Amino acid sequence: MNDGSTDDSLAIIRQLQEKDPRISYLDLSRNCGKESAMSAGIDYIRGEALVIIDADLQDPPELIPLMFEELQKGYGDPVVGYPSLMSVLLFLGGAILLSLGIIGEYLGIIYKEIKRRPAYFVNEYKNVSPAYKNGE
Repeated sequence: MNDGSTDDSLAIIRQLQEKDPRISYLDLSRNCGKESAMSAGIDYIRGEALVIIDADLQDPPELIPLMFEELQKGYGDPVVGYPSLMSVLLFLGGAILLSLGIIGEYLGIIYKEIKRRPAYFVNEYKNVSPAYKNGE
């Protein structure tokens, strides 16, 4: 994938492709950004595998042959366990939402109860008028 680079990347890729016809390349007319370039690569791929690495070589290219070996052994299926994982995550997410709903209902009931309560409770009250207090 050549995402509109101005260096000699495309020329190097062309030379590699002449030596090994299994190598494919796609040259974009301008720099479209990483995500658009990856999307274009995925749209145009005709092989069985696609390797995406950044130009900064954060992912070491020397590991690509090892990845293909593992893929050929059958260990490289990227979706193994994914449906199970998603089922668990969605179940837990639903359980959390249900719990939050129950807690919200409970807090709403408590709030309504508190609103009806008086601010204080009187244990005893005796009305003594000032006239009787002075002995009159």
